[in-house]
Amino acid sequence: MLAMNFFCGPFFNCVGYTKRDLRAFVVMLFCMLLGPVSLANAQELTVNEQYDAAFLEMYEDVGNLDKTFRFAELAIAVGDLEGAVAALERMLIIEPDLPQVRMQLGTLYFQLASYAMALTYLNAVVAHDEVPDDVKQSAQDLITQIDALTSPHRFNGTVVAGVRYQSNANGGPMTQNIRLFGGSAVLDEEYTHQSDWDVSLAGQFNYVYDFETEPSMTLETGVSAYSSWQDTQSQVDTTLFELQVGPRVIFTPKPGTALDLRPYAVVNDMALGGKDSFEGIGAGLDLA
Repeated sequence: MLAMNFFCGPFFNCVGYTKRDLRAFVVMLFCMLLGPVSLANAQELTVNEQYDAAFLEMYEDVGNLDKTFRFAELAIAVGDLEGAVAALERMLIIEPDLPQVRMQLGTLYFQLASYAMALTYLNAVVAHDEVPDDVKQSAQDLITQIDALTSPHRFNGTVVAGVRYQSNANGGPMTQNIRLFGGSAVLDEEYTHQSDWDVSLAGQFNYVYDFETEPSMTLETGVSAYSSWQDTQSQVDTTLFELQVGPRVIFTPKPGTALDLRPYAVVNDMALGGKDSFEGIGAGLDLA
């Protein structure tokens, strides 16, 4: 006996289908869904195949700059930056006056974190008389980034400001009647809970100097500061300050292991209501 199923819906007329028809319909849906994935894989393979073909063409005609540059473009596309560098440098051997190639080499060496080589090519681009101004600016921007990355001085900081309302800014009791030394007492109203607004400012600043030695040694300085100013309850104005300074040494006894040693000195100060309430000096050791 032949089994029959029926589809009824807003986009279909009620038509009878066999199980074989339904299986064919499901297979067709899977093909439609998987088609884009297969197409993407095919395109990826096509780029790799073009890369391989371009290498063979360049190898067979090493003096052809167009073929060499085409291979370099495809090498970058597939992630072979070293191969692109080798091809572009071979172009400069054949034709040294190619500032666009030097710009590309400077960019590739920057991506490879080979900053000394990148600077060599980028400085040549900036010094070339026939290079357009926008290209020179791009080269100069990369030079600026390299200077920042390779400088022994590193600085960073964060500043945060805020405004706050407190229903009990002075931390006073809710009533004037209190217990004091076992007896009853009455506070002046000014010492009970008082609402107020305050403005606060906080900052964290860090400076690191890299001695560029082996083992790695740096001098680290950190400053933290916080201040808040009340509108009327000035007796609870608060100022905090802390300074930490000390060297950091990182030992690498063997690959994959490291010993991070950081001794430091610390100085801190706290003022409440404009008067010093705490001062401290000490030392510490971070070990990781």
